[in-house]
Amino acid sequence: MRLLAAALVVLLVLFPGEGPLAATAPQAPNPAVSTLQNAQKAKLAPSPPATLVNRAHATTSTPTPTPTPSARLLIGQGADRGVDHDTTINLWMAALTGGLLLVAGVQAYLFLVQLRLMREAMRVSQEGARAATETAEAMKQTTQRGLRAYVAVSHSTIHFPRPGIPVVKVVVRNTGQTPASNVRQWIHMWVERYPLTVELGEPPEGFVMGQGHLGGNGGTSEMVIERPNPIAPCMHDRIGTADCTIYIYGRVEYDDIFGHRHFLKYRLMYGGAEEGLEGSLKSCPEGNEGN
Repeated sequence: MRLLAAALVVLLVLFPGEGPLAATAPQAPNPAVSTLQNAQKAKLAPSPPATLVNRAHATTSTPTPTPTPSARLLIGQGADRGVDHDTTINLWMAALTGGLLLVAGVQAYLFLVQLRLMREAMRVSQEGARAATETAEAMKQTTQRGLRAYVAVSHSTIHFPRPGIPVVKVVVRNTGQTPASNVRQWIHMWVERYPLTVELGEPPEGFVMGQGHLGGNGGTSEMVIERPNPIAPCMHDRIGTADCTIYIYGRVEYDDIFGHRHFLKYRLMYGGAEEGLEGSLKSCPEGNEGN
């Protein structure tokens, strides 16, 4: 009995509105039963006036059940809870969406920063590579310039074995540390006033009077030329002056050990603005170049 009483107490606590002891709300009368009872009463009692019958019919109509105040309270609380629940979900969804947008914005900003840093690093790397290439090329050229062959006129002489017939010797020397190969050269003589007012003629391309090889550190080669026709006798006393200057000019081509082709063009003279010294030539201000 005690266990049964305890169980009933628990049920009443958990479900206060249910069970046999709970207060029941007034139930609507059954229309069929009410109609039968009214019919039996009509047989036993005298017929009332028409107005009373109409009132009886009006009073015996089925009443509309209305919810109790406690039911209204429960319904309102449930509706409020549903609205609060939807509002909370919407707020959480909005907060989550805003957070995702913020994270996406931060990620985009970090990506742009990283991209800019990568471009800057790439630019610096390219500049460094270009500088390293230029430095290596400069060092290579410096090394080649220090080791390549250099051919220049070493000395020259002029003499007159017969009157009016000059004979000239020009010696070229390789002053570089390495040999000069495939050496090709020519030399020519011209008699004209000083300064020159005409172009000195040159042989056709590929004309060669001497070829060979010049060793490094002082290898030499000499060219000798003699005027085929003597200078006019009326000019013999003016040879070596501005009126009768002898021009000696030529060209030397050669290869260095690095496979580069070089050339030397030279122009010497006996005479000029100052009278020439017997036996020697001097460099002309124009007509000298090389690489």
